[in-house]
Amino acid sequence: TAATTSASSLGSKVSSAMSTVGKVTTAAGVATTAMGVSALKSYGTFQQSLNKAAIIAGGTSKDIGELADMANRMGAELPLSAQDAADAMVSMAQDGASIKTITKEFPAIAEAATATGADLQTTAGTVQQAMNVWGKSLKSPAQAAAILTETANLSNASIEEMSSAISNIGGVASQAGFSMGSRTESIGLLTNKGFTAQRASQDLAHAIIQMEAPSKSAKKEMNELGLSFTDAQGNMK
Repeated sequence: TAATTSASSLGSKVSSAMSTVGKVTTAAGVATTAMGVSALKSYGTFQQSLNKAAIIAGGTSKDIGELADMANRMGAELPLSAQDAADAMVSMAQDGASIKTITKEFPAIAEAATATGADLQTTAGTVQQAMNVWGKSLKSPAQAAAILTETANLSNASIEEMSSAISNIGGVASQAGFSMGSRTESIGLLTNKGFTAQRASQDLAHAIIQMEAPSKSAKKEMNELGLSFTDAQGNMK
């Protein structure tokens, strides 16, 4: 009958609609689950970085919380992510920074990276590298970060390039009594003349060694020119 046919048609439409709703709901559930897994994975990676930084730097569970607060604050105040901040803390710890140093000095390092457009993790590592070489003559990592920022902004030597440059010249320069500021300035000036920071640091390191222990021919030239690079005790002037 007409009524039976109508009822059958209505039932078919309802069944079809419910099937569609079921598919949409299932798809939404899958998407939500995927988002949840992604969020959990992201949080897990963040927490793992913080744990690693604290452990390497000799910290405790309390310190992990402080590092997390700082990473989140830097992520909110500066154009960088909390994860980037956490990874940079790991880099500092691996290069010898203590928990106290990280919690006190990290904001200045993050600001230096932002001011120069440098990679945060590389900046953190380079600052700590400078502290390992010139720590006794530098007031703090913040001062090292400021020197690197000034050099990067006034020359063609980026903070990333200064990392390898410090590796080349740091030990030789520090032993000879040259400060971080004078060496980075010298490297920066040479990069403005077309040198790479890598080449500039290598040439400067070689020059320092030659001044400390000149060859016979170089010593003869120095005497003729009236040049002397060391005092009576053999220390670099």
